[in-house]
Amino acid sequence: MELLVLGWSPLVVKLVSALWFGSENWSEIVVLSQVNHAFVVKHNKQFNSDSQRLALSLRVEFSVYGAVI
Repeated sequence: MELLVLGWSPLVVKLVSALWFGSENWSEIVVLSQVNHAFVVKHNKQFNSDSQRLALSLRVEFSVYGAVI
């Protein structure tokens, strides 16, 4: 498992921490922060409905803050 965070943002840190420590299903989480935040998640299993809801929730959260996924 690998975690890479560049350009810390309080919102990003909270989201990454919650995902990283709260789920064993994520094989890789990469967050890149420059002008906008790019959030890339690789899932090691087939997405289930909970993962899809979480992905949709993150997409909405990031779009509110003007980030790019």
